Amino acid sequence: MAKKVLIIEDEESLRHMFASMLKTNGFEVETAENGELGFKKVKQWDPDLILLDLLMPVMDGYDVLKRLKSEDEGGHIPVIVLTSLSRGEEERKAKLLGADDFLRKDDVHLQDIIDKIGKLIGKKE
Repeated sequence: MAKKVLIIEDEESLRHMFASMLKTNGFEVETAENGELGFKKVKQWDPDLILLDLLMPVMDGYDVLKRLKSEDEGGHIPVIVLTSLSRGEEERKAKLLGADDFLRKDDVHLQDIIDKIGKLIGKKE
């Protein structure tokens, strides 16, 4: 059975690009355009991993991390932050809130994302 990845990203073109790339690589994918909808999908769908943007409307990625890691049913889900924010303070803050990895959108190649996901959850059960 394919591993499930939830992409929480407000930029539609990036959501579709990441979803297409992950589906091509054997993952089951759901998407959400903001943190609030993403958090609801976590509860409904129970993904194996979350790709999370930090700057979004309604509920930002930091708030998603806070809520997710404080919940019994969501705290175990690995989170890879994928953001345009710079490393340093933003990365430190995201990791303190429970992010497992931090990637900058402009520095990352699609294969890097696949490799990081593979290290955290593998591809199939």
